[in-house]
Amino acid sequence: MTGIGFLGAGAILKFNGTVKGLTTAAGMWVASAIGLMFSAGMYVSAIVAAIFSSIVFCHQDFTSY
Repeated sequence: MTGIGFLGAGAILKFNGTVKGLTTAAGMWVASAIGLMFSAGMYVSAIVAAIFSSIVFCHQDFTSY
């Protein structure tokens, strides 16, 4: 999980006082957590988390960024 933190930090960029890439970094964390749940045998929790996170990320308003 430490490596994912470094990758997420690299995805966050700052341009002229605005921060970009927070959603990308959060998506990387969610994907790694779901992968760890699958590898630990927590299949139902991983499927629920995958469905919930895909709903959240698909219904996000990207026009405000």
